[in-house]
Amino acid sequence: MFEEGEKMPYESEKGLELLAKYIGKPDKTNCYLSYPQLKSLLENNKGQIGFGSKCIYFLVEKDDYIELYFFADNIVDLSEEREYLQRILPSDKDVIISIVLNGKQVDKYEHIMQNLGISLYKKYLRKKRKIDTSVEIPSQENVCLAEPADIDFMKEMIFETFDSISDKIPNRFELEKMISNGQILKYVITDRLAGFLIYERQGKKSYVRMLCTGENFRGNGVGKSLLREYIKREYNHVKLFYLWVDSQNEAALSLYSKEGYISDGLEQYIFIRRCE
Repeated sequence: MFEEGEKMPYESEKGLELLAKYIGKPDKTNCYLSYPQLKSLLENNKGQIGFGSKCIYFLVEKDDYIELYFFADNIVDLSEEREYLQRILPSDKDVIISIVLNGKQVDKYEHIMQNLGISLYKKYLRKKRKIDTSVEIPSQENVCLAEPADIDFMKEMIFETFDSISDKIPNRFELEKMISNGQILKYVITDRLAGFLIYERQGKKSYVRMLCTGENFRGNGVGKSLLREYIKREYNHVKLFYLWVDSQNEAALSLYSKEGYISDGLEQYIFIRRCE
């Protein structure tokens, strides 16, 4: 292990080689990024590796905050690194730590975060839906693929609805790419964008990244129609549907429950250290 406070230059791959042994091990890291993704962040000067006395850290620079990933042989060792983290973390930006846990792990991590001066910000629940071949889903009226001309309206709805810190908001480039790939469905009422759904296929799983209904169109079944059309389109390509939902969003929880999504026991906890 490196001496406390030593940092690898972003262009070096040596630090990445040390992180590689932790990738894919949720008991040792909160990082869900792949090796190529971490390498790309370093090469584009959007990431930095830091070495504490017992843990390694990867800092990712976002527009409004810093996302912090940790890598440790023993997660409890994080509790001893408060002074080091205070030195390497910027004071002018919020710092976010996202951790996926099951119910048995929550108390341990909350205690660790408290020792680091980091507070719980939000909790998300993972929901899944299996394929039911006995039920035929009809096509939904008013739902079609989004177009590049929809992007400005989509961005406006996104920033009115979602949390820029915890909801993984896509930028314009991502929206353009997903529209080109046919990954965004829209619901139109009298030529107006009433809502949209963004999804990603990951092998035999399909993931709803974002479902949004415009404020003036809520209560009209827009979200339900988008969700059903999405499921119909993905039905023959995957074996499992899943998504993450804010534990306090009662409307979304109700919709997903009615459409056959159930909790699978995993929860995502967003912790935050506010800037000074």
